[in-house]
Amino acid sequence: MKHGKQKGWMALNLLTLVALVVTMVGCPPQGHQEEELTGEIVINAAALYTLEEVEIEVWITNEHGESDMDMEEVVLEYSSVDSETWRGIELTAMTDHYVGTRTFASSGDYELRLSSAAHSGHELEEMDLVLVSVDRAHVDVGLYHIQFESTPGHIHTGHDGAAGDPAALDFWVALDDGGAPATGLAAEIIVVESDGVTTTLAATEVEAGLYSAELGFVAAGEAQVSISFTGSDSSAVQADFTVNIAAQH
Repeated sequence: MKHGKQKGWMALNLLTLVALVVTMVGCPPQGHQEEELTGEIVINAAALYTLEEVEIEVWITNEHGESDMDMEEVVLEYSSVDSETWRGIELTAMTDHYVGTRTFASSGDYELRLSSAAHSGHELEEMDLVLVSVDRAHVDVGLYHIQFESTPGHIHTGHDGAAGDPAALDFWVALDDGGAPATGLAAEIIVVESDGVTTTLAATEVEAGLYSAELGFVAAGEAQVSISFTGSDSSAVQADFTVNIAAQH
């Protein structure tokens, strides 16, 4: 792990994860005993994939196991393990816990942390990082298992109606019955931007079963990115993915 990040990972492998336990420390109000509070991150998903929104819950409970919503501040952050940059996930207070959502644009390993929490003068002293793995978005179409990912994951338009920097649009195509790469396909990559403009690109097989093309996006909003080819059984195969394109800023 790079310097600047706390040591200690807890991996996400279960449907519901009890992710971390922390102790709030500080000076309690006069006449009150110091209270131990537990922080818990729960991700209700068996697996995480790019382009799919995931709901993340944060629970704060006291030593009696009761939910404690009397928090001045609760901050949930995430970071790629390859980055020193932490980004916040906005939380909404529910009746007895907090809820946030996140859609990961790139596959890989990420860390989650409760970076700040305050309650009646008590603050978060230390905690373990929670490690989660995010796989590529995928669909099964006929005989094929198809994965998609763009590089970069976060795609931007250019300024004033111009196209942004070209993004690589990569599709991994494998035979669904054994996972062997589907090679030699005459594949096209079709992009429909949010303004309705459609661009069709000839895909290049850059390695066995990996088909790619590049495009600079003009319109911000949701774009549909698809790969289309004729399968080995002469059937038409098309796999569609929805990608959010951000306006240049």
